[in-house]
Amino acid sequence: MLSTSRLITFLLVLLCVSTKAQDHKLDSVATNLNNYGLSTAHSNLFVHFDKNVYTNNDQVWFTAYLLKTVTDIKQYHTLYLSLVHNRDSSVVYQGKFLMDKGFCYGALNLPDSLPEGAYRFVVNTNITLNGKCDAEFIQTITIKSTTLSPLVD
Repeated sequence: MLSTSRLITFLLVLLCVSTKAQDHKLDSVATNLNNYGLSTAHSNLFVHFDKNVYTNNDQVWFTAYLLKTVTDIKQYHTLYLSLVHNRDSSVVYQGKFLMDKGFCYGALNLPDSLPEGAYRFVVNTNITLNGKCDAEFIQTITIKSTTLSPLVD
């Protein structure tokens, strides 16, 4: 009778230890999933431009919206906008604009010296995560020239 009660006690202790070990494994999996989610999280940024074909010396109007953020929205205060030539990835314009409560709107004048061709607007915010921009938006555009070349008949 005494050995049966010891056997039952031993089995109950073994069951408790086994359950605790499984809880630790589940906690470890949950922690790893949470850490992975934090390391790959990023905000969603959308920028609406007034058109996608411009002429040199044209005015560009835009509105930017932060759709989802990974941190407090009050920390997003600057929107960086760059115009990049697709031919050689040279940056031909850079500007900073004030963000407020996840919104930003503004305008810029394209230089009249821009050659026609394929360009892209690259837009991001002031927040960086793991050394990379938290939110980025890219819009391809075409620039047509309004100046006539003196070498063309």
